Amino acid sequence: MSVDESDPIAMMHYADRLIYEAQESGSEELKADIGSKALHYYISAARSGVPEAARKAAVHLWEAGQRRGAKKLLREAAQEGDLAATKILAEWLWAEDYPAVRSTSQSLEIAKREEEPEDEEGDDSDDEDVEMGHGLTPQNNIDRVTKVSKARRQAFHLWCLAADRFGDLTSMRKVAECYANGEGVGIVDMDKSIAYWERAASKDDRTAMAALARYYHQRSHETFKRRGKGPIMNSISAPHEDVALNEDGDGTAMVKLLRYTWMAASDGDIFCLRHLASAHQHGYHGAQKDVPAALQLYMAAAAQGDISARAAAADILYHGDDGVAPDRVGAFALYTQAAKEGLVPSYKALADCYRTGQGAPDDKCNLELAYMYYSEAAQQGCTTSLRMLGDLHWNGDGCVKDRAKAAEFYEQAAAAGDLEAERCLARCYWLGHGTVRDREKAKEIWREMARNCDSLGDEERRRLEIMDDEAFEELMEYC
Repeated sequence: MSVDESDPIAMMHYADRLIYEAQESGSEELKADIGSKALHYYISAARSGVPEAARKAAVHLWEAGQRRGAKKLLREAAQEGDLAATKILAEWLWAEDYPAVRSTSQSLEIAKREEEPEDEEGDDSDDEDVEMGHGLTPQNNIDRVTKVSKARRQAFHLWCLAADRFGDLTSMRKVAECYANGEGVGIVDMDKSIAYWERAASKDDRTAMAALARYYHQRSHETFKRRGKGPIMNSISAPHEDVALNEDGDGTAMVKLLRYTWMAASDGDIFCLRHLASAHQHGYHGAQKDVPAALQLYMAAAAQGDISARAAAADILYHGDDGVAPDRVGAFALYTQAAKEGLVPSYKALADCYRTGQGAPDDKCNLELAYMYYSEAAQQGCTTSLRMLGDLHWNGDGCVKDRAKAAEFYEQAAAAGDLEAERCLARCYWLGHGTVRDREKAKEIWREMARNCDSLGDEERRRLEIMDDEAFEELMEYC
């Protein structure tokens, strides 16, 4: 079969056919011979201005281990304005595998110390020596780390080119990720990262919208913490985030948060499904309070494996809420599934069901199982479960009655900040049950609890500070 060598497109298609025949032949020798011939036609077509041929030639060389030649072809095509070549080269440079490189963070440290001007065109002069991985020394390793850093900076600049010149969405996302992680640029710059995410989102890119939704949620968390309010409870957003976002400026952040969360949730993004559900459950971030809609969104996220959403749906069903009737059997099933997947609050929720009988099989208490689930939750850091184990041992419910053991659990829970456990521990010391009788220690524990209790006013705290034994006796009897 002959080919018109004056027609670059014909040469490229002829090379395609040769590659196909080489793959079908099964002969390695024939593959090498035909592959060499195909490469000749690809390069000829590329030299005649066919970018696709340059890309195919580069891929052929790369697969043959000739990386330097492959990257050279792609650079030439990229310089001619070929977007696809620019993106392929960036991906190759970013994923360049140099042996003995320890970590990206090490790469970035080396990059920061480099003083020579950056080589935008790339330097592949010793690619083959590097790829061999022989003669490893500390200096060789530094050289390899330096090469990774340089390759990633080159990849970053190529993505910037593709994003800024061609408006390529994938490249916008890559640049945003680089600025967010500090990779390829040497420093984290969230303002620039968000600017690129915003550009991609303005082109209706749902991946960018999901990233922005996460950013604005995180920003609301951090703003709230900076105001000294402490960490937000659990993974589901709380209504007070609205305050953080409203005070952050003119409310634009809240509008963006709701918009991006809604758009990404409509595409099934689990994080956004869960947070949109939370917004509808509580009626914040500009969302109308709609508990049935929230339940539906939680269940959609749960169907994709989100255990926090599953537990949130269980909470709504267990307690009931506006427009949702209690369904404790359904809640119990969801808690059971979430517990099997390792969610600690669900162990505690199951223990509550078995302790009270509400939602448990046949609505019957099973204190032994309650003790088992509280123990599991306590082992994984649930402070309330430590206190509940103390209560069970105090009364001998589902376990041996052992007030010394109860006092131990109360002390552990109190040390972890459980105010109710502090009250129980004070009672132990006051009565001498499970501990030595020490009324001064009991009073000090109670006063410390009062200092940490936000619901008590200054006057109530002062009364506790001067309360005598008789008054404390009445207080203990009341409790």
